[in-house]
Amino acid sequence: MAARPDTEIEPAFRQAEEAFERLRGQYAAGSLSADAFKTAVEAQRVDHDGRWWMLGVNTGRWYVHDGTAWTEAEPPRAAAPTPAAPPPAPPPTPAVVPTRRTNPLSLVAAAVGVATTLVTLAYGVRLAISAWADVTRSRTAAASVEPPAAPGAASSDAPSSSNGGSASDLAPPPTDGPTAPASAATTPSPSPPTTEGANSGSRFDSYPTGLNPMGDNWLALRSAPGGEGVRLDKLGPDARFAVLERDGDWLRVQLPDGRTGWVASRYVGCCERGE
Repeated sequence: MAARPDTEIEPAFRQAEEAFERLRGQYAAGSLSADAFKTAVEAQRVDHDGRWWMLGVNTGRWYVHDGTAWTEAEPPRAAAPTPAAPPPAPPPTPAVVPTRRTNPLSLVAAAVGVATTLVTLAYGVRLAISAWADVTRSRTAAASVEPPAAPGAASSDAPSSSNGGSASDLAPPPTDGPTAPASAATTPSPSPPTTEGANSGSRFDSYPTGLNPMGDNWLALRSAPGGEGVRLDKLGPDARFAVLERDGDWLRVQLPDGRTGWVASRYVGCCERGE
């Protein structure tokens, strides 16, 4: 009987072959008689798929009974074992990225930079707010001051400097003869917020003062207080008038010819009432 790998035949057939070899060794050693050997070999028959298989006593080969006679045949082979699937490949080892160590000094420098930027921004905002406040105050102050009069227009009520300056409510001494009244000017009657009483209608003892003889040597008579009114006349240093009432820094006066108007109180001398 030719040797076969254990995996070529079914396990029952392999066991029968192993028993046959053991029995044949006993028979060769004289431990078994021919009849006992034959009987022992026939006892190793294998029933496979409804057919009987046995080893020949003299040949040691396999025979199968086809229902009629014994025929030599190869025993059925065992199914080849399914090869084990190879183990899955291990996942690739991730690349190790070296950790960058942060320098504490760089963190401190970054924090100092951020703080410096914030301080700079805050200082800039403060400067902008301060500049805006200065502009607002300047505009408020400018709005409260009477703008200087253009040449040929109504002048301010303050005398100019000794070098002449711009036109104001002061004028050169009047020429001989009375000042001509404004031709078409009418005297409005504003309602002042406060009234301090009036001088006697027969007393025209108030006059311009503080005029600048080297510049404008006259005081403007206006139709309304505060410099908003139209200039009605220019009162020289010889002009006389009576004070009727006061409105802040302005006085309402009456000229001897009956005309009335407003003049700046700081340029009025003598006897204005309500002082």
